[in-house]
This record gives sequence, C-alpha cells and structure tokens, in this order.
Amino acid sequence: MVFTSIILKKLKFILIQYRIDKLMGKNMSKLIKHGLLTSSMEVSANGFNYLYQLAMARMLGPVEYGILFSILSLYYIIYVLSQAVITVTARYTSVLKAKNENRKIKGLWKYITKKSIYLGIATTFLLLAATPLTISFLKVQPLPFIIMAFSMLFSYVLSTNQGILQGFQRFARFGLTRVSWTLIKFGVAVGLVYIGFGVEGALSSIFLANLIVFALALYWIKDIIMEKEEKFTINIFSYSGFTLLSTLAFTSIYSVDTILAKHFLDGFSAGIYSSISVLGKIILFAPTGIYIALFPKTAEMNELGSDHFDTFLKALAFLLLITLPVLVLFRLFPEFVVGLTFGGEFLIAKEFIFKYSIAMLLISAIGLAMKYLLSIGETNVAYLLLATVILEILGISYFHENIDDIINVILFSSIVCLLFFIPLLLRVWRGQNNNEIS
Repeated sequence: MVFTSIILKKLKFILIQYRIDKLMGKNMSKLIKHGLLTSSMEVSANGFNYLYQLAMARMLGPVEYGILFSILSLYYIIYVLSQAVITVTARYTSVLKAKNENRKIKGLWKYITKKSIYLGIATTFLLLAATPLTISFLKVQPLPFIIMAFSMLFSYVLSTNQGILQGFQRFARFGLTRVSWTLIKFGVAVGLVYIGFGVEGALSSIFLANLIVFALALYWIKDIIMEKEEKFTINIFSYSGFTLLSTLAFTSIYSVDTILAKHFLDGFSAGIYSSISVLGKIILFAPTGIYIALFPKTAEMNELGSDHFDTFLKALAFLLLITLPVLVLFRLFPEFVVGLTFGGEFLIAKEFIFKYSIAMLLISAIGLAMKYLLSIGETNVAYLLLATVILEILGISYFHENIDDIINVILFSSIVCLLFFIPLLLRVWRGQNNNEIS
C-alpha cells in the first residue's frame, strides 16, 4: 500500500509539473525529454517490427507463421546475450563518462568488442551443434534454425557499439540504429518471402540487418574509437554475469511461452497463440524508450551520489501513461484490433488478448524495475527473475490443454514476480531516504 501510494502521488506530481512547465514555457526534465525521444524511436522501430510480424502472418498463414514465431522466440532468448552486452557496455560507459575518462571508454570498447567477436562465433557453433535436438522439440525443418544460428555472428559486436551510444546518452543515434535494424529486416523479409523463400527468407533478413547496422553504429562512435586508448577491463563474472542472468531470465519470461505453445499445442492453435503474443507485446515494448533513457541516467546519478529513486518513479508513472490506453483499446475493441492486424483467420485471438496484455503490462513494469536496479548495481534481481522463469516453465508444463491455460500461467507468474520486486524497491527507497537524512 505504501508503494502504491508513492506511485499515485508521483503520477499526480508529474501531471501537475507538466502543466506548469507548459504554461510557463519551461522544458520538461531531461528524463521526460529523452524518454519521449527514445520512445518515439522505439515506436518507429516497433512499428516496422510489427509490420514484419503482420506481413509474415498474412503471407505465410497460421501454420508456417507459428513455425517462424517459435524460432524467432528462441532467437530472442539467445539474443538476450546481445542485450546483456548493451547493458554492461552502457553502464560502464556511463560511469566512465561521469568521471570524464574517455580514454578508458576506448579501452572498454576494444575489450568488449574482442570478447563479442569470440562470443558470436561460439554461439553460432553451439546452436549448429544443438540443431537436431531443437528441431525435434519444435517440430520444424533444420534450414530455418541454421539460418537463425548464423544470424548471431554480428549480433554482439553490434550491441557493443549500441552500448557505447546509450552510455554516452546519444539517444537519437542509438534509436536510429534500432529503427534501421527493424526497417531492413522488414523490407528484406517481405521481398524474400514474396519471391518464394518462405520461413527461410523471413529469417535471412536478420543476418543482413545485423551486418549493415553494425557498420552504421561503428561510424557513429568513430570519435570514441579515434581517442587514445587507456586500457580498461571488467570482471565478466561479477556484474556482467548477473546482468546476463537477469536479462536472460527477463527475456525468457515473455518468450518461453511461445516456444512451449508450439510444442504443446496443435499447429493452428500455436499460430493463433503467436498472434496473441504479438499484439500483447505492444504493451511490453511500447515503453522500451523509457528503459533506454532511464538506465544511463540512474547509473550516472548513483555514481555521483544523487537521488535516483525519484527518477525511477517518474519513469514508472510515464510507463503507465503510455501503456494504459493500449490496454483499454484491447479491452473495448478486441475483434477490431485482431481483424485489422491479422485478418479473419486469426479472429479467435480476440478472446485472449486483453488477459494476455495485462500480463505484459506487469512484465513491462518488472523490466523497468530490473533496468533501474541493475543500473545502481543491485544484481540480486537476477535470482527473482530466474525463479519466475522456472515457475512459468513448470506451470505451462503442467497446464497446457489450451491457450487460456498457458495465459493464466503467465499472468500468475508475473503477479508473483512483481510482488517479490516491491520489497527490494522499498529497500532502495529507504536507503535513499536514510542517506538524505544523514
């Protein structure tokens, strides 16, 4: 109740502050401005990503789209390594930026880039070795999975460059790398599927997008690369390891359900579930720009000893302002949304998108809290997220007779996870208050 009261008061404060700023001609806070910038970029990126999903669903049909989406879900779980690289690189860049140690940032970039090259090669070979087991579990042909494996080669080095951009708070260029990636993926996929390459064509676009955007991001950090280098290394088994575990667990929370749905449900139902997942994840991904803006700011504020919990609460209130209208739309007009986006073949999804979207809203709040806690070095969050994944996998393994069973498990798991996050956030809040008093 205390935490809920804090959030409501903060939401009211932000609305009042915004009205005052507007009347007095003042600028909004940097968090809001950068949040709006990155959110607009993320809306564009997610727009192309959703165009990709909708085009593939209509061009491939429910059964083949179910195959594509299950492989993509597995890809995004593995891609979490890339997100961990971004997070680690951004945090250390933010800390070094606060100390004005740009030469060490060059050393950091060189160190992580080298590790990322090795990681990309190792991941690809491991995935190729796991091909027989994976295609048996997902009930798919080997070629699409092999194409997905090779897409990982440039994934981590791209993420290193994006982490530098985020850590320097170059949000426009960081956002443009994400928009470019989804635009290239969408355009190439539509072309290849149109000329008959099917699921294989839809997946091949990812490799090309990784390669092109890597070169673009490298160009945008050339001023850092040209700096004189001061050697800088990190202990990848401490903060980086917990960051990887946290990001892997969080991504699994919203991805593993589609993989298990493909395994347990029939082909048509798995395709319907994929459409539900795509629509529900609008709520999950809509506030991604807030995550991007929050992380380097609170990391830098923590390094400088400033109050950062207040910034987190503003970001959480902003998240609710963005996501609640979408949730209302799904509640009032589910048939219209499904029919407009996926077409008549997928209309049965209308019965489930609201409940699934509630789970995605909770998971979105969990993701923001995770990013905030990791930015200030609170790595214990990894254990909470890992426990949630285990709960979700066990739940779906026992309850999977239909689509509704699986969604109920996800909703229950997300509620439990959020309840365990609240005490951890309250501890940080009390710590901030004690520091201010002393």
